[in-house]
Amino acid sequence: MLEIVVVRMLQPVPSVPPAAPAGGVLARIVVPHVGPVWVELDEPGPHQSRQALAVRSIHPQVRFFPDLEQAGRAWGVYRVHTPETQQEREAELHWDGQVFQYRATSGEAQATGLTPEPVTGLRSAATHAGFRLFERGVAATWSARRPEWTPATALDQRVQQDSERWESQAWTEFLDGLREQHGARPGLEWLKPDATSATWPCELWQVVYHHSPRAISVLHGQDQYTGGAHGRRHVSTSNVIDGPAGVESLDFGALFTRPRVWHAEVRRRLLEELRRQGASWALPEGPPQVVVDFQGALPKLDDEDLDALRFTASSAVVFAHFEEYEAGSYAEGDYVVHLPWASLAPSGRPEVVAAFTSTPGTPAIPENPGAPMPEAGPKHRPKTAADR
Repeated sequence: MLEIVVVRMLQPVPSVPPAAPAGGVLARIVVPHVGPVWVELDEPGPHQSRQALAVRSIHPQVRFFPDLEQAGRAWGVYRVHTPETQQEREAELHWDGQVFQYRATSGEAQATGLTPEPVTGLRSAATHAGFRLFERGVAATWSARRPEWTPATALDQRVQQDSERWESQAWTEFLDGLREQHGARPGLEWLKPDATSATWPCELWQVVYHHSPRAISVLHGQDQYTGGAHGRRHVSTSNVIDGPAGVESLDFGALFTRPRVWHAEVRRRLLEELRRQGASWALPEGPPQVVVDFQGALPKLDDEDLDALRFTASSAVVFAHFEEYEAGSYAEGDYVVHLPWASLAPSGRPEVVAAFTSTPGTPAIPENPGAPMPEAGPKHRPKTAADR
């Protein structure tokens, strides 16, 4: 019997993602016990208040998970990788169109109003695309948001190039992942006969960790689901300085002057902090052999791994980022280890240290963001729609 699959696309699927038009305004709020948080606000229409689109913490131990029933209006505040974890949700954040209402889950009656402060010259460029296979009940959606500064400096332009390259790569990997999961036939008719109704989303987002005339640090994130038990999160980073030789993109090894002299100390600090946070694969015995057999090579924190370590930086701290499955199981989520500039300075390149520390930069981060804080939330990340 001849089977016909009808493919209807909401938008054509080009070989590269569509160009991103100017989008919402990026602002900051200061959340109690957390510190600065980036907020994206959509442009208001006639007689409408601003609509919040995203909330992103730059604190390495705090996550904001949207309430799926109140998309763009409410978020739960969670702690991750803290030994004092007892309650599942530390606080709730509600958006009424003008201010955020922060309410701790400890039963406090009064909510704290948090007013967004738009950052001059900083906007969010957004891309949306999607297509639907109606005969199989499957929809694939794509969204990407990245901060853009006006006017753009040479540093900003370098970060934008990184963003475009990251988006193009993620676009290709997302489509390839769908084909691999559901089969590939001409015309993007992927689905197997036993496929069931589902939505396959891919969301790209960024958080600015530092922005000053001499240095920029940005975290690129990607949340993707192409079937299976749960989705995946991938991260990348952009770190750029304006140094003696002009605009320079930095990998982790480029922070230091003497190759290999700093490796032992940084490795010790990373392992010590990962174990303190409960990263199971950072224990001396390492991950289970079944994981190694299934997943292949895992980071060993050898010299080569350290040189290529993903990191972001503020004026006070360097943050080392370990994505899912690099330091622990999926249930543990991602890990972030902070390395104060003061501890790296003896081996650091003076021009790099000066570029980040001489000026605070736009998003000021607490001096010791990895310190224990009250109201600890869950160690394990809560389930999302993709998990279910």
